[in-house]
Amino acid sequence: MPSSTVNTNLLSLNMLENSRVYIYPNPTKNTLRIVGDFVSTEELFIYNNLGQNIRPLIPLKKLNNNVILIDLTSFSSGIYYIKTKTTTTPVFKQ
Repeated sequence: MPSSTVNTNLLSLNMLENSRVYIYPNPTKNTLRIVGDFVSTEELFIYNNLGQNIRPLIPLKKLNNNVILIDLTSFSSGIYYIKTKTTTTPVFKQ
C-alpha cells in the first residue's frame, strides 16, 4: 500500500514580522494602504474570490518606494487577496 505524506508548513509570527508588509485598514470601505519592503507595483497582485487577478482594474497610487494606496471604491463588498513578493493577505471590503 503506498504511503501518503502530507507536508504542513506553518508560518510563524517571526516569519510574518520579517516579511515587513503591512496592509490597513482591514476591513476597508474605500482606500487601502500597503506599507512594506517592495520597490515596484509589479510585485503586487490583487485577486478576487474567484482567483482572478483584478490588479489591472484597480487604480494604485505609489506615494514612495514603501507606500502604495489602493482604491477599492468601485468594487463590491467581499474578500480580496493581496499578494506581494513575500506575503498573501486577505482583505475584507465592506
